[in-house]
Amino acid sequence: MNRKKLLIFLAAEAAVLLALVFAAGNWPEIFSSLFAFPFEQLGAALGALSQRGSFGNGLALAVWGGVSLAPLAFALGHVGDRTRRWENLSLAVLSLALLAVLRLMARPGSLAAQVPLLGELGASVIKGAMGCALYSLLALWLILRLLRLFRGGDTARLLQYMRRLLYVLCGLFAGLIALGSGAELAAALKEVQRPLDYFISVLGFLVSALPYVLDISVTISGMSLLERLQAGDREQAENAADKLSRLCCAALGAGAASAAGFNILQLLLLQKLSHISVNVELPVLSLAFVLGALLLARLIGENRRLRDDNELII
Repeated sequence: MNRKKLLIFLAAEAAVLLALVFAAGNWPEIFSSLFAFPFEQLGAALGALSQRGSFGNGLALAVWGGVSLAPLAFALGHVGDRTRRWENLSLAVLSLALLAVLRLMARPGSLAAQVPLLGELGASVIKGAMGCALYSLLALWLILRLLRLFRGGDTARLLQYMRRLLYVLCGLFAGLIALGSGAELAAALKEVQRPLDYFISVLGFLVSALPYVLDISVTISGMSLLERLQAGDREQAENAADKLSRLCCAALGAGAASAAGFNILQLLLLQKLSHISVNVELPVLSLAFVLGALLLARLIGENRRLRDDNELII
């Protein structure tokens, strides 16, 4: 995937997730919990289909079984491979969880029966918890798969896997923009009372999203470095490492400066705002990622300088 297509994909991903964030806040009867997507919607569709007579009920059962047993079918295709036994086990558990979750999602009345004291809020919490459980099982399978690939691959294949992982990281950062910063924007817009509040709310969203945007830039720069390493172009790889190092430093400084500037701006406009949100944010995931990339770039740069020194001595 080239850079242009990657950026288009990330923009589309962020837009879709932002739409889901606002849908969860405005249509709770359809999107009771963001983490329940798309299982809640699929369950509701299955429930509606099952009420369309015997044909609809049979079709709903077929879809329910097909979706739920798909991970198990994939695991059975590699049942003889001992290196995949933990992956296969996680897929089997995921299938069982899908069977149970989709059945409960299709019958929301059964959820209310399980938590009669919590009412609609309890159903929303349970749906979100079930969605998180399914996503955690999927994440477990992905991690186990990555561990197997990294453990058994040679250097060239490891670099290829690393590049794919960087694509996944780009998608993760785009998702964090929507799910984290987007959720904050949706909550802030509900408290708007004065015209300037809209500007501050959108600006706060941009400031909150900036570290993840910079993370995407750092990741794309890291992809360029991996491409140079895969091609065996040592000189270009070292230049790419230097560029990555400068970008990491700029990302760290820009993120901190934007947050500080936003806090100061709110204080200056204090009399014209209905509320302010001044805080010290520390995006741990973003910070750890950028520092790790910076360390890698510096190690490659130091390796270049050591090699040059040795050549001078020789």
